[in-house]
Amino acid sequence: MNLLLSKDDIMPHRKKTTKSKRGHLNILLLGHDDDEAALINSFLKDKGLKFSLKRVKTLKDFTSALHQFNPSIIIADLAMSKFNGLKALIYLRKHDINVPLIVVTKQQIENAAVRCMKEGASDFIISKSLTRLPNSIFNSIKAAERKMQTNISETRLLMNYELYEHFLKIMGEIDIGLLIVNAETKEFIFVNETFCKICRYTAAEIFNFSSLSNLIAGKNRESFEAEMAKILKHNNPINIFNAIILRKDNKKINVEFTARRSFMNNRVLIISIIKEVTETLSKRLMKKLIDEASHENEKRYRSLIEGVKDYAIFMLDSDWRIISWNAGAERIVGYKEKEIILKNFSVFFPKNREDSIDPIDLLKKARNDKHVETELQLIKKDGNKFWASLTITRLNDKDLIAGTFSIIIRDLTKNKISEELLHEQETQLRSLAKHLQEAREEEKLRIARELHDEFSQMLTVLRMDLTVLSRTISKTISEPIQRNSLLEKISSIAELLESTIRSSRRIITELRPAVLDELGLYTAIQWQAQEFETRTGIRCKIIKLLYDINLDKHTSTAIFRILQEGLTNVAKHSAATNVVINLKVIDHKLLLELKDNGRGIDKNKLRSPTSTGLLGIRERVMALNGSFEIHSDIGDGTRLLIYVPYKQEEKL
Repeated sequence: MNLLLSKDDIMPHRKKTTKSKRGHLNILLLGHDDDEAALINSFLKDKGLKFSLKRVKTLKDFTSALHQFNPSIIIADLAMSKFNGLKALIYLRKHDINVPLIVVTKQQIENAAVRCMKEGASDFIISKSLTRLPNSIFNSIKAAERKMQTNISETRLLMNYELYEHFLKIMGEIDIGLLIVNAETKEFIFVNETFCKICRYTAAEIFNFSSLSNLIAGKNRESFEAEMAKILKHNNPINIFNAIILRKDNKKINVEFTARRSFMNNRVLIISIIKEVTETLSKRLMKKLIDEASHENEKRYRSLIEGVKDYAIFMLDSDWRIISWNAGAERIVGYKEKEIILKNFSVFFPKNREDSIDPIDLLKKARNDKHVETELQLIKKDGNKFWASLTITRLNDKDLIAGTFSIIIRDLTKNKISEELLHEQETQLRSLAKHLQEAREEEKLRIARELHDEFSQMLTVLRMDLTVLSRTISKTISEPIQRNSLLEKISSIAELLESTIRSSRRIITELRPAVLDELGLYTAIQWQAQEFETRTGIRCKIIKLLYDINLDKHTSTAIFRILQEGLTNVAKHSAATNVVINLKVIDHKLLLELKDNGRGIDKNKLRSPTSTGLLGIRERVMALNGSFEIHSDIGDGTRLLIYVPYKQEEKL
């Protein structure tokens, strides 16, 4: 059974967070000495808070106070070794007690602060910064109450556990794909085993996807999201449409969605039934065959299958010999009926079975499982191979005049050729994009070197000549007015020359920053962030790199240029005050994350052909065989995620 919710989630046993009386708080102090306790008590009273305060120092007193004093908030120190704030957090989490805890300590200890926040601390405050404490107390209590209310709502929703479990058992075992998603976030709430089989992912892997759209093949996502949006906007809550799912093995399959909206616990859900189109079509054809064959008039049955020309439809007897043949089979495979009748089914399979599927294995599997569907290469009468979709169904002999297996073959050669051509074109485009990017960078590097080696040197020589000329005029011209006039002109020329030198250095740096070649990507990112902050006034923070990242020259350059383009977009469009840059390796992929707190981007503008900045980023990412994501909502900032394959360059 593939479930999002476990039994513990359905019937949770949690200790309640008791709300304090309106305006009055119960504050539990843990581990503070007399002076610190007095300071906190005095400070909170000065701020007008109404509260009762209790101090404890041991685990025994702490557990007793949790049940008898019923604290609204816990303020803990880290100084005590036997039982301190960190151990209290671990105790609360272990016993599932939802009381917020704020760490207030004398010294800033970075590792301790990180550990406390990971263990669930609501805040970490230094004693000398107590001005934050009142707001932190109220925000922490509100957050705990919201969490408790969410748990209560979930418990009420799933009160009847036996009925819910029975529903999940039935839904998990039905022979159609079933999934439930949150209409607002598109996050998965439930999937059954059949849907997992359709897309070849496990339930755990599916729940790791942030959105249902991530399972849809890239070019089809826009139309898929439009269809899903219709379910919410139109009066008719049911919508039937086709979509293309990208399976785990990278194969694209056409599926039929029957989706409807539902309301539960103040949430809008989308419940969908999913069927593979090929399987649905095969079953419909088989149903027609069986319905017709069950009649006494076999001519009607033969007329039905012989009229189908796009599919090869025939039957096998118990010895796997061909006993019927339609016009579609003759068109696809090339054999006439009199040539193929009573020949073994293996005639369509290559003789060299090392590179092919064994037909006997397929028929045995169909005998056991009743139905087998696969894609493979078969052989025509002329000896040519072709790609085919093969469906084998075991039939009930009592319902048919003859035959134990029904075979349906569809020629996929054109589809495969189109897929191969498309893949080849995509590969060529990626290769071309990569070549163009590398050529641009090489040209920039060449120009930067020429400017540095020739133009900059000439400007430097010119500056030296002006200095010599100035000294010569000072010594040789005795008339003060004439001498001063010439010196003023030389000074003006020198200022212009200095400005030109600075501009040339800036142009050289923009063409190819020397720090990228000499000190590596991470140092270049630090330099670029500092330059960006100085130039724009937007605060730029870089997440500390945990270990060295070694990349080849072209990848480093592409990542650096993507960062520059991203920062340029932030400066031009976001109206942000803060930017966070993160560079790390996740599952053999290099992640560059750029997050700002600006006004966000309209989703329509993300797909606009005039968004040249985003197009430039997409082009560079495509050249690296990477992927590109933007998460943004109006007013909530923008998050840019770049994933590229990471293969660490060996150091010499």
